[in-house]
Amino acid sequence: PYYLADLASHRYDVETGGITVAGVVVATDRGSQATLNGAFQSLTSGFIASVNWKASSGWASLTLAQITPIASAVANHVQACFTAEMQVQAQIKASATSVDYVSAFDTALVALTTPPAA
Repeated sequence: PYYLADLASHRYDVETGGITVAGVVVATDRGSQATLNGAFQSLTSGFIASVNWKASSGWASLTLAQITPIASAVANHVQACFTAEMQVQAQIKASATSVDYVSAFDTALVALTTPPAA
């Protein structure tokens, strides 16, 4: 169904729309994901001791310890977006009626990214 292409488009928009980590807006477009992964890998491998990073608030020199939570948050965000799409796609395929894919995706994403209550 055409809903599946619309769902994929919505997932892409959310995936690449950015997130906030510790009060800082982090870009999650595909180029930013690749750059962040490269910086994380270079720091992890010991190729460099720090990376100069241009954030919306200006320049920052980040160490592995500082970039790890950012890289983790982006990776978890991207994975949650794909998992939410997979779950909603299964709902669409199993449903005899139309599914509000935007609402279903957003609900699934919240469930995937909200920590369980203590």
